[in-house]
Amino acid sequence: MTYAAQETSIQDANPVELFTFTRDNSTWNYTSASADYTDTTVSPHVTYTSASIDAGNVEASNEDLRNSLKLTVSREFAIAELFRVAAPTDVVAVTIRRLHRDDGTPVVAWMGRVLSCTTSGAETVIQCEPLTISLKRTGLRQLYQRSCPHVLYGAGCGLDKADWDTSATVATISGLTITVGALMAGMSYGGGFIEWIDGNGNTERRFIESVSTSGSPETNTLMLTQAFVGLATSDTITVYPGCAHNTTSCNDEFSNIINYGGWPYIPVKNIFVGNPVF
Repeated sequence: MTYAAQETSIQDANPVELFTFTRDNSTWNYTSASADYTDTTVSPHVTYTSASIDAGNVEASNEDLRNSLKLTVSREFAIAELFRVAAPTDVVAVTIRRLHRDDGTPVVAWMGRVLSCTTSGAETVIQCEPLTISLKRTGLRQLYQRSCPHVLYGAGCGLDKADWDTSATVATISGLTITVGALMAGMSYGGGFIEWIDGNGNTERRFIESVSTSGSPETNTLMLTQAFVGLATSDTITVYPGCAHNTTSCNDEFSNIINYGGWPYIPVKNIFVGNPVF
C-alpha cells in the first residue's frame, strides 16, 4: 500500500514522525514513536531515538505564519539545551518526515528552522518557522549613504578573514569578559568577533563590544555581546578585527579603499529645505 493510501486510510494508517535537527557539524535524529526507528531506505542506516515530541498539527497553507510550528518537548531535550544560555550563532534547521510502518519510505512533511526555546516547568516549547518565510524576505539593497554597507569579510568587502585572524589563548573569563594576549597591531577590535570550536565540532561566535589594552606584556580585555558556554581558560580562540565602515578604517587599517561601498562625499547641504544653496 502506498504512503498516500495509508495516510488517508481510517484503519490501515500507522504513522511514524521522524525529526532531524542539524547545526553546523552536528545532527540529532528523533522520533515521536514509542520505540526507536531505523530508516533502512538510506545508506548508512539512520536510527531515530524515541523522544516525547508533540508537533501538534502540521499545516500547509498560503499564509506563512499559519505554517509556523511549535514542538513541545521535555526540559532536557538536546535542542532545548542549545538555547539554554544563549541562542546558537548559526542556524538550527529542522526537517520533519512522515511514514507508515508498512510503507517504509519517509516523506518530507515540513522544513524550517528553530527560532527560540521557552522552558516552563518540565516542558520546553520550540518555536520554528517554515523555510518559505526566509525565501520571502527582502534582500539587502545598497543605499546612497556615507558609510560602507558591505558586511566585513563578505563578498562586497572582498577581504578574506583568514588574512586578518589572530590565534589567542584565553587567560581569564569573568561574565561576558575574557582576557587574551597581544593582538594584531594597529587594528581596532571593537565590532569584531571571536570564534572557537565547541566540544561537538561546531563553530561558536561572539561579537566584541569593546576592547581595552593594558600592561606589558600586552593584555587585551574583550567585552562580548552575548553569554556563552563551552569556553574555558587556556582554550584557544580566533580573534578578528572589526571595521567602523568609514573611509579611515577601510583605508588605514585594511588598505581596502578600492572596495569601499559608501559615498563619503555626499553633500551635507540639503537643497530641498527652501534655504539658498549659496
